[in-house]
Amino acid sequence: MHIGLRLVRAAIAAAAVLCAPLARAVDVVPAPESGPPLTKLTVVNKKLELRDVRNGKLILQERNALPLVQSYDPQVTYTLKINEQPTGYDMVVTFTNDTNQPRRPGAIYVGMLTLGSQIEYLDVRHTSVWRPVNFSTFVGKGYTYPDDLFSPVFVVRNGEYAVAASLRYPAVELNHDARVAIMNPSGSNSGEGGQGWGAGFRLANPDNVPPTQAINHPGILPPKTSRTYVVAVRVVADRDDWMRTLLPYRKYFRDLYGGVSFKRKTYPILPVGIADGFYQEAGNLSGFGDPNIRRPDVFGWGPWADELSAIEGYGAVMLWAPSGLYFFNPQHNYPFQITSQLEESPLLSTAFDPQIGLPRVRESGKTLGLWWGRSLDISLEWDSPDVIPLDPNNPLHVQIAERELDGAVRAGVNLIGLDTCNPRINGIANAYHWVKHIRERYPSITFIAEPSPCDILSTLVGGVLPGWALDGEIPKTISDCYPFQNPHYLADFLIPGHEMVMSYRYNFHKDFFNHHPTPQEVDADMRWFASMGYVPMVWEQISTGGDVRAAESWTWTVPGGLR
Repeated sequence: MHIGLRLVRAAIAAAAVLCAPLARAVDVVPAPESGPPLTKLTVVNKKLELRDVRNGKLILQERNALPLVQSYDPQVTYTLKINEQPTGYDMVVTFTNDTNQPRRPGAIYVGMLTLGSQIEYLDVRHTSVWRPVNFSTFVGKGYTYPDDLFSPVFVVRNGEYAVAASLRYPAVELNHDARVAIMNPSGSNSGEGGQGWGAGFRLANPDNVPPTQAINHPGILPPKTSRTYVVAVRVVADRDDWMRTLLPYRKYFRDLYGGVSFKRKTYPILPVGIADGFYQEAGNLSGFGDPNIRRPDVFGWGPWADELSAIEGYGAVMLWAPSGLYFFNPQHNYPFQITSQLEESPLLSTAFDPQIGLPRVRESGKTLGLWWGRSLDISLEWDSPDVIPLDPNNPLHVQIAERELDGAVRAGVNLIGLDTCNPRINGIANAYHWVKHIRERYPSITFIAEPSPCDILSTLVGGVLPGWALDGEIPKTISDCYPFQNPHYLADFLIPGHEMVMSYRYNFHKDFFNHHPTPQEVDADMRWFASMGYVPMVWEQISTGGDVRAAESWTWTVPGGLR
């Protein structure tokens, strides 16, 4: 009988994970702030203007190029209230659906930033990187929170000012995404200070939205419902003091989700591939590597346990594809069945044997990790053409997933990598409550999630950054193969104590420069990553990394007055 069929019949008694609302009740509207005023908000010719009170310099101006608020459904109304603050203002927007059908809200824009033609914006997709751009050559950027962006914020700066806008809304409670965009509109965008930079937040999908720009989990207003969103705009006159502009978001975020709720690990992780597509062929469809000496379906797990236990210089090893790879449906690799598939063969099941199997690795003093393929997609049987987004309220889904983690506990595993743990798959509410559930149910296991989890999920688990991701850019020098060359400033500011793992491969070194790194170079890279606050997980084995520890980067990246 198929595993999936057995589980379907057994699922009647399974209990679901209740996606209860968060216990905290937090006001989305910021309180009035104190302090000396830096900006003054006025209305000139029925348009908002924000100026520096010291010299009258224009910082932001409402122009016809962008509306302040836009509703995507003619039957949805909205109200806009502007609350002035000493260093900016808050846009309080309430969308109301008085009909008997679900309706879409819309978008909120902050006006045109008159900061000049040359600015920098903070790219917060994987980590925090300042990107210099010019108005004449820039192509608008839009990314979605919480699947692409760490936080629903944008920060821009020129040589004098830093300006930020942050979106305050209860993402888990409302269970919808927001698309954050910065743009350089050409029409109806002239005036004092030259052409301005536009930026804003889209809460739903407008009509005829291109698929590449569509929000996977758009906001929907239930019948007879109103919802309030706040965009907090803040300005500082010191471009290097940009973190201060995000204080309204940090306060709201911490009040709602708290801080880091796990103990941070700092020692390097060695990734080890148990299977690879290179080895897949007739007689080895699962693609197990080292076929002549360590193939676990031929020799059992004893040889691998010996090899892993003897590794020096690493506090943890993480096994990729421990149960092999899918052959007929490679689009769903890495496999979801990281431990249940091991039970289907006597030799593979030696993984659970405390004398010769994987428990020996933990007994050697190492943290033993398994990479859980497609961790938010349920697969009912091995090498299935179909996967289903995990629903933590579905008893069958819970039972199927927990079977894999129960097997991990039997194998002595105390570290799980959550592959493609992205709210794009099943929504931020399901992802958040599921990760919170497995954290609580399996206290002996530490979890890390990829790719680059958002700020909300990063309060629950460590994050894995794709340290080699170049977004299609062609490296011109070896230095270009390192896209993340600074600490994760935003994570340092929002959630000190976070755990960010820098997963790094040398593919581009080899492909573009025919350069194979020496052990000394790998050692230097590991120490560099750690010095920036990242836990190194480098796909090259060396023996000198035993004393490497990820630094507490927030102790120097965040100014003392803001910690």
